[in-house]
Amino acid sequence: MKNYSRIAIYCTPDPDSHVAGFGAAWLGWDLHSGKSAPQMRIDGFDLGSMTKRPRKYGFHGTLKAPFRLVEGANVDAVLDAAHEFARHHAPLDLGRFELARLGRFLALCPVAQAPNFTDLAGEIVEWFEPFRAASSPEELARRRKTKLSARQEGYLGQYGYPFVKEDFRFHMTLTGPLDDTDPVREALTPMLAPFLSEPWWLDALSVCGEREDGFFEEIMRIPFRH
Repeated sequence: MKNYSRIAIYCTPDPDSHVAGFGAAWLGWDLHSGKSAPQMRIDGFDLGSMTKRPRKYGFHGTLKAPFRLVEGANVDAVLDAAHEFARHHAPLDLGRFELARLGRFLALCPVAQAPNFTDLAGEIVEWFEPFRAASSPEELARRRKTKLSARQEGYLGQYGYPFVKEDFRFHMTLTGPLDDTDPVREALTPMLAPFLSEPWWLDALSVCGEREDGFFEEIMRIPFRH
């Protein structure tokens, strides 16, 4: 097993699905294989620059944000915990998704995030918390660059990440910060249309690791029970 600087629990599409192929081609990084992917070209856009920030994370939605392993823990133990969690949960219908603007970023988000999804994401945060090393002062300072509410500040101290529980908003980031999101949204809309007409599912936990080069790769995708 490789050594990883951080571990993350993600929601990712089936690696053989068309939407997974789109995500890899859009970002130029295939999270499932841990390899660069030929990045699509769109006239008039510097896609490499627009996607530089999210590229290293791959096409995913965060369930538990990247964390360093506590002393004594290892990746195998995290995988065992993920298998145990998956055995007790069935796939969850997330409803339809839409292309949304989050500040200066574009992302795919549920049209309406169901309360049971928010609850399940909170369970996942709690389930893997025993494996998380305490956040360093540098990590906390980086999270505080975004203005946090009192509740989010409390979550940051408790879980090392402020946007959990009631403040969890699922999203699959497609761009870094943009000066103008409208032209990119216009270009993306027809490409995403085939993927946005059907419900999306959370049907597996993807345990991912940050490599020495800073890029994340999928260690294992563990399906929920059926």
